[in-house]
Amino acid sequence: MNCERQGTLAIAFPGQGSQFPGMGLELLPRFGEMTEIAESLLGLRLAELLQDADRLADTAFTQPAVFIVSAMSFEAMRQDHDIGRPDLMLGHSLGLFGAIHASGRLGFADTLKLVIERGQLMKAAGDGAMLAVLGIDARGLEMLLLELGLDSLDIANVNGPEQTVLSGPSQAIERAAQDLQRRSLRAVPLNVSGAFHSRYMETARVALSRYVERLTFSPGSCPLISTTQGGPVPDTHLLEEIVFQLTSPVRWLQTVQALRQRYPLLDFVEPGPGQVLTRLIAAIDAHHSSKEASR
Repeated sequence: MNCERQGTLAIAFPGQGSQFPGMGLELLPRFGEMTEIAESLLGLRLAELLQDADRLADTAFTQPAVFIVSAMSFEAMRQDHDIGRPDLMLGHSLGLFGAIHASGRLGFADTLKLVIERGQLMKAAGDGAMLAVLGIDARGLEMLLLELGLDSLDIANVNGPEQTVLSGPSQAIERAAQDLQRRSLRAVPLNVSGAFHSRYMETARVALSRYVERLTFSPGSCPLISTTQGGPVPDTHLLEEIVFQLTSPVRWLQTVQALRQRYPLLDFVEPGPGQVLTRLIAAIDAHHSSKEASR
């Protein structure tokens, strides 16, 4: 991915799981006002948070940290590269809020407050875990879960043709890891503290809806793409996208496929920590090319 304009430009913001100690430190001196706002709302020095591995593993801190670095990264990209006005914005889970802010729908401080509230509510929702499963597509995995009697688990993320994330109670996730590995599948526990994007986030969804109802959003500078539905989010439905995202799967694979079909000359640019989405998109594109070549 690069910032050279070749066709339709989509800005894709990463979510939780992209964080790493030391991320974004070089941006803090450059964006002093944003740093001051963040430190005031978080009640701690941002440089300390971004280097604290324990806090970065805590959902209540992970989510604001990733959003802050993403917002600063987008601003740096906008200033340093003549990318013009992006055509689309989207985000993987938490990345939605990077897209909401960058598209002008909500200011930095208000978006950060919303992200802090979201992180605290998701952390408080209770014990849970997530498991990345590789080597099988989502439909095949759903059938296998039924066969194994693992009906307490939900599909949380469909990240690629053969990369799906499960979400649910910790004991059920542990059992699933063992059972799936016996079926010669790779099962990797994720470093998260809850069963995100599942039925177990219902209490967080209800509480977050009360918070979001008090916010006022501005019209966006470009369309916002839903990664739960795969299409544009009307501004009148933004509240629903924010809150129902907590209990709905992130359909990243289907979203990228739909955008590729609609916009043949589509460039993705990923501001924020790491290159998680860049790698996922490359894998999706490679799988599609392989299928086309085999026809």
